[in-house]
Amino acid sequence: CHVATQVGILPAALHGDDTQLRRGLALAREGGRHMEAGIAYQALSGMAMLNRARPGAAKWITEGIGYLEARQIEAPLRYLQGLHALHLFDGGEWDAAAAASHHLLSRPEACGITQIFALLTLARLQTRRGLLDEASTTLHTLWTVAETCGLLQHIGPAAAALGEHAALHGGAETAIGPLRSARRLAIALGATPLVAELGFWLDRLGAAGGPLSSDP
Repeated sequence: CHVATQVGILPAALHGDDTQLRRGLALAREGGRHMEAGIAYQALSGMAMLNRARPGAAKWITEGIGYLEARQIEAPLRYLQGLHALHLFDGGEWDAAAAASHHLLSRPEACGITQIFALLTLARLQTRRGLLDEASTTLHTLWTVAETCGLLQHIGPAAAALGEHAALHGGAETAIGPLRSARRLAIALGATPLVAELGFWLDRLGAAGGPLSSDP
């Protein structure tokens, strides 16, 4: 189940094909491997969000949270709760997203990578609401966690959040480096939606003519 899940992440991220991820989840559930099932739910939900597949993301987030809450599997549960907050934000439910993010971040067991999507949601909300000091602090923590982890599904959205903040409120010098490094990784992996999104913020910051300007 673990191998099927790990092997399934790339085709799900790049092509929207979650066949292997669903196989990993089925094997984990059938074998009573609750932590592995949680990891599969993380991957299914995260890849659906990355591909802007909102109905699929809602399904896996809701199902995963129910499964993990019933079995008290904490780490993947917190990760999914962060994705739920981000899903609310993307759907325009800003107050609910803020409440969900604050609730998760107030819990002592929500630390490191398990809090990354709650941090992402809160940073984007603070940026759009003009809460500049709060946004700067949250973005710093977000980028530290994302860069330490090193996975594209975390680095890409975090860099985009830095880009949005810089485009709206200034401070391009703090965002251009992360945007370029994240876009370089996205190009290497063929993650077209992220390549486009990160390139958009580089263009908004007047940095599209940098080292990656000739890349697709």
